[in-house]
Amino acid sequence: MVSDFISANYGWLRSKDGTEATRILFKAGKNREGYFTNEDILKQTNHAMDILSRDYADEKHVFIFDNATTHTKRAGDALSASKMPKFTPKDGTNFLVSVNKIGVDGRPMYDAKGNYVKEKRAGKFKGMATILTERGLRKEAKLNAQCKGFKCAPGATSCCCRRVLYNQLDFKTEKSLLEKACEARGFRAMFLPKFHCELNFLEQCWGASKRVYRMNPVSSKEEDLERNIIAALDSISLNVMRKYANRSLRFMDAYRHGLNGKWAAYVTKEYRGHHVLPHNLFDGLRAKGYTSD
Repeated sequence: MVSDFISANYGWLRSKDGTEATRILFKAGKNREGYFTNEDILKQTNHAMDILSRDYADEKHVFIFDNATTHTKRAGDALSASKMPKFTPKDGTNFLVSVNKIGVDGRPMYDAKGNYVKEKRAGKFKGMATILTERGLRKEAKLNAQCKGFKCAPGATSCCCRRVLYNQLDFKTEKSLLEKACEARGFRAMFLPKFHCELNFLEQCWGASKRVYRMNPVSSKEEDLERNIIAALDSISLNVMRKYANRSLRFMDAYRHGLNGKWAAYVTKEYRGHHVLPHNLFDGLRAKGYTSD
């Protein structure tokens, strides 16, 4: 698998002298390099921030990530009602939470293999019922710990203790490790909705590079596969990336105007020289048979 950062301004993220890149080629699999984890994402993002802070410090940067669990993972000691018991556990049954060890410089520590150093913290948990009572939610504190399988009725917000806590402001606004890591260094991190139109121009870049990759002769040699992957990715020029980005902007503008997929595709092609669609868009569409029904 491949992981990299991209922008329509600079293309794949590189240092200005070309000696550093954020691209990672990862051999995923149980018997290979394992799986790409939140720790891998954090290391890659920190490397990206190193490059941006040094070479592109005169601009403000925003990282946009997919809403994948590897991206949205929270700290082990973050506010979360998912595993909280309703009452205070008996002596000897308190749980330990593994957290990243922080050095004197305020940054996570790594071991000799480049993995985060972990440490365990123990504490006596007061229980969800006590937390709710302290917040003045005495009635809610008497509810069941959670609905069966935590499958609450659609739209329910006060059916069980766990759901009530999930909807408390401090629980809802708890930030992910990625967000905290970015904000600590003066960057912003945003996540796409779980379900969204694939309008990010990166998707078009992936698609184009896959097409180039499939044109190579079939090979089972790992060195051939890796070389072909890198060549396919680098074949997408900055000019092409910007064309893809403009196409995405036109699609977004078409949906913003209320057009469906068919007409959005039509106007995106018809006005391919534009960043956004013209103000008299619908005059031309009606002549082509468009109706708002």
